[in-house]
Amino acid sequence: METTRDMDLALRTVEHVQASIRHADTKIAAIASVVGGGAVFLAGQLPGAGLFDDLSGGFLVATATAAALALTGLLGAAWHLADGLRPRLSSEDAAGPFGLIALAAGAGPDHQPAPGGETNELWRLARALARIALDKHLRVRRSLAWVLLALLATVGFQLLSAIGHVGN
Repeated sequence: METTRDMDLALRTVEHVQASIRHADTKIAAIASVVGGGAVFLAGQLPGAGLFDDLSGGFLVATATAAALALTGLLGAAWHLADGLRPRLSSEDAAGPFGLIALAAGAGPDHQPAPGGETNELWRLARALARIALDKHLRVRRSLAWVLLALLATVGFQLLSAIGHVGN
């Protein structure tokens, strides 16, 4: 038999998981701003800025390689962040009286799940939202490796460029 306590726990779990999804989205936005800033910085440093003009042989190759690695890191991070913004709902996750499909179709307060089913439906919704939250956090974590690559490659690019210009 379903109790008010059971339903309250299910509702609180749904709220908690939704907060985790918002937290992941906030992380995605913050990291995306870093990636965007890195892209703007890198674009300002590339060939049009004359950084490659006075470099010779080994410094030219090393500096160009570092720039390519930085660009690769930024693109990899952007891919994972953009992928994290798109929730993945199976038709099973989106179905049910509390799912998006049912709500969009007009099912609402007048829809009555089977007796004792409201709590089960809420737990089903919580599981679907938990899968979305985990996927978003996984994408954030994967993007961080790419951001680190971009950061290290950009530092290397700047150092190689500066050292190469000092020698000339």
